[in-house]
Formats: sequence, structure tokens, C-alpha cells
Amino acid sequence: MAICSVAYVLVFIFSAVYHFRWPLRLKLFYLGNWWRMRQHNKRDDTVYGFDVFVCYNQSDSHWVRKALVPQLENHACEPRMKLCLYERDWLVGHDIVHCISESIAQSRKVLLVVTNAFAKSQWCHLEMTMAQHKVIDSDNDNVILAIMEDIEPINLNPRLALLMKRRTYLEWTEDADGQRLFWVKL
Repeated sequence: MAICSVAYVLVFIFSAVYHFRWPLRLKLFYLGNWWRMRQHNKRDDTVYGFDVFVCYNQSDSHWVRKALVPQLENHACEPRMKLCLYERDWLVGHDIVHCISESIAQSRKVLLVVTNAFAKSQWCHLEMTMAQHKVIDSDNDNVILAIMEDIEPINLNPRLALLMKRRTYLEWTEDADGQRLFWVKL
């Protein structure tokens, strides 16, 4: 009799778990994210000067100034973020490589604004490479890819192609709903 009762209870538990498997997976996902963030916050007590270092090509500076900065620094993002932009935050007369290195080191995240102009630029590739080295050195996944347009295959170097294959990334679109989703994900 006791064995039958235990068997019924086990069958009931297993069937309930099977029936509610998707909501349970979602709750476990949220619990895992909460736990990782808690562990990350304990581990990462570094004080950063900037929230995000934005790597972009000069030809994309209009979008950065008119769309990205207002969205993240001014009003739409809570809490407001402090962006590091080379046009605004680098000291004149300093070595560019040193400025890139300092900007990456002083920023919690690195945002790569990838366009065809970015893909062609050697300076942008240097910034991308240095950001990837910080990931390796600090064991902190801090690089965010934002693909702003279709990248021509001729412009795609192996490092950028591999980065795009191995990472999830944000894609900019001209659709209003797609843009809202872009900003939320960012």
C-alpha cells in the first residue's frame, strides 16, 4: 500500500513537471540570470568612468550624435548612461592607441557600431581587436555588436566575420517597431 502511494505521488509530480515544463524553464532561466548577475556584481567592484565606449567610423558620427547619444544619455534610458565618444572625450594631442586603450579600460561595455565604413577602417579594426583582448584578459564579455546595415562581403575581414558568426548581435532597421526593439535590447 505504501509503495503504491509513493508511486502515485511520483507519477503525479513527474506529470506536473512535464505539463508545466515551459513555465518552469522560464522561471529557471530568470533564476539563473538573477544568480549570474548577483555573482557578477559581487565579483565586479570596478569603478568605471564610462558605461559604454562607442566604436564607430567617422562617417557614422551623425547617427551616433543624433540617435544613440540622445537615446542612451539624455532621456530614454533609465538609469542614464555615460558614453565615451572619441570626438568628445579624448584629449587632443594624445596618442590614438593610448586613447583607445584607456577608453576601453575605463568603460564597462564596448559597443561596436558596424557599418561598411567601419568594416573598411583599420582604426575600427584596431578598436575591435583591443576590445576582444579585454574580453580575454578580464574574463568579462563586454563587447556588444550593433549591425547598422548589410556588410558587403568584400569589406568583411576574417575577425569581424568570426565575431558576427559567434555572437548574437543587434540589427538596426528602418522599421519603427524594429527600432524600438533595437533600443530595448541595447
